[in-house]
Amino acid sequence: MGTQRADYRFIPPATVLPYENAGYQMEESEDGVVHVKVDVTPLRNSTPYPAPIKDKRARAVLDSGRVPPLSTAFRETTRKLVQPCYGYFQAVSTILNWITHHFHYQLQSGSLLEGDCTAAAKLTVQMLSEAGIPARTVTGVVVETENHVLSGKALHSFVEIYYPATGWLFSDPLSSYHYVPANYVLLNDAPASHYFGLTLRAVRQPTPLESVITNDRSGIPGRINLFRFN
Repeated sequence: MGTQRADYRFIPPATVLPYENAGYQMEESEDGVVHVKVDVTPLRNSTPYPAPIKDKRARAVLDSGRVPPLSTAFRETTRKLVQPCYGYFQAVSTILNWITHHFHYQLQSGSLLEGDCTAAAKLTVQMLSEAGIPARTVTGVVVETENHVLSGKALHSFVEIYYPATGWLFSDPLSSYHYVPANYVLLNDAPASHYFGLTLRAVRQPTPLESVITNDRSGIPGRINLFRFN
């Protein structure tokens, strides 16, 4: 729980726009250091499900028509998943958990339940949208080494989900629910290809989190799911 911070620098320098949602903040200081701050305080969201989406921007995401429709089978699966849910937080968690347990990560896509992080994020957004939950895909970099050279393979897709009374929060359907750690650097101001060849250097590694963040083994080898409970 609490907050997690990390600092990064693009080499050669690159400008990133500041960004903030209910659990993530990123800004660049005058000396070119990108500061990331993550709030992992457990959520207190008691919104019932289903819930009317009154926020105009969130409503526009649902009504935009940009999310490709699901097949009949996946629509039915989504309906069955959320039908017993009594809370909005529970409905989001149920869909994220289903993706984690059923999506098989691999570089090439063989079906809707196989593919890379982009395919996982896309399916997650489709299922959430089908359930009346505004969501969108986002692109960033997960910094796992001190010097991270950016390329197409270095990019990572995850999702941003709207919660009434809370706002937008990041999630990674392949690893973390209702937040992402501070080693996630959002690329939000230009096509990701503009960053290819640059090095993202970790100036300060993410600070450790308190142990109230629990882990649950999903039964999928090599994967541990992180949760942000309410």
